[in-house]
Amino acid sequence: MNLFFVLNLVIGAALGLYILVLLCDVIVNYFQKKGREEKNIVLMVRVAKDNECGPIVAESVFSTIHSIVGEISLMDKLRGVNPEKVSFEIANIGRSIRFYVHFPARLRNLVEGQIYA
Repeated sequence: MNLFFVLNLVIGAALGLYILVLLCDVIVNYFQKKGREEKNIVLMVRVAKDNECGPIVAESVFSTIHSIVGEISLMDKLRGVNPEKVSFEIANIGRSIRFYVHFPARLRNLVEGQIYA
């Protein structure tokens, strides 16, 4: 009888821990989905053919935009706060190279300002 009690206690504790982890996962997923409702913008960047700016200018743009990404604490992650994401993409469309930038709408002034600069 004592062995049966210990076995039930161990199984009950494992089941309780599993349910607790499952509940935490559901809560975290809910808050993360809630944070994804933000609008994003995709801009096509056109570079003039006679542009004489070198890669140093592009490095400056990437460096400045990278500086907006900060560390996020565990509590912020649990609340559904996501790090800022800016994506630079290159596409070959109709035998011409095109550049695109994808970013959250609230960062529009910063990203456009850096590209125009």
